[in-house]
Amino acid sequence: MADQQEIKQMIKKYINIDDEMSMLNKQVKDLKKQKTNLEEDIKNYMTNHDIAQVDIGEGSLKLSVKTKTTQKKVSKDTVMDVLLNNIDDHDKVDDIVEVLFEEDEEPEEITKLERKKKK
Repeated sequence: MADQQEIKQMIKKYINIDDEMSMLNKQVKDLKKQKTNLEEDIKNYMTNHDIAQVDIGEGSLKLSVKTKTTQKKVSKDTVMDVLLNNIDDHDKVDDIVEVLFEEDEEPEEITKLERKKKK
């Protein structure tokens, strides 16, 4: 069992480590924000100038455009509105389900930067 002095030292060390981790987490958050802003600027530049890849000697950045289709999300309010407006006719229930789950959402294009490190 540790004596009081050892416990105090452990608690101080614990607090110092916790404070340092908080500071580092804040720095990481700030760096991520800066990186996101730079990424948007780089993607816009590369897109506007029809540049697919840039090699700067320390590695390269490749611009890739991907298309992604997602299923329409249905909220509770939407379901309630549809059911309340169409509950009289049971044949319409099939129509309701079809309307709720039809895939009419347009594909979403996602532009990403892919970094390739120089070996």
